[in-house]
Amino acid sequence: MLKRCLLLTLATTISSGTYASDRVWSFSDAQNAVLEGQKITFVVDWEKCKSNYQDMAVNFKSSWSAEGIVVNEGNYFGARGEFYTHRLRGKPELGSMFQSFEYIVSSDGHLKVTNWFLDPLTRKEKLAAAELDCKMNESFRIYIHH
Repeated sequence: MLKRCLLLTLATTISSGTYASDRVWSFSDAQNAVLEGQKITFVVDWEKCKSNYQDMAVNFKSSWSAEGIVVNEGNYFGARGEFYTHRLRGKPELGSMFQSFEYIVSSDGHLKVTNWFLDPLTRKEKLAAAELDCKMNESFRIYIHH
């Protein structure tokens, strides 16, 4: 009996941490979700985005759940983030760095991503910023979480 109670408690705890997510198909639906306080996640197929780095392969996909989104109603919404990278896959000779990035979604359905590659100690650029342009429902998707 005790074993069943523990299993039931564990199952309830695990299932209460899950949440539903829905794909958003338009800029206005995504912006409305943000304005209603819902969390969003970007899923990007970087290979399908236009980049100023033609010589660096970006054949991967990634997701990022944005925090602290800024909205210019009807025009754009966006967020910034930063993370530490031990070694950049396309330029391993540069060593460790911080990647500071900005995601801006405009009303025309484009995601503009700027990614700065900074020295972890001095915060000076180690590599020119990468600029990418992605199109909603082609090279990136947005999901809202309930």
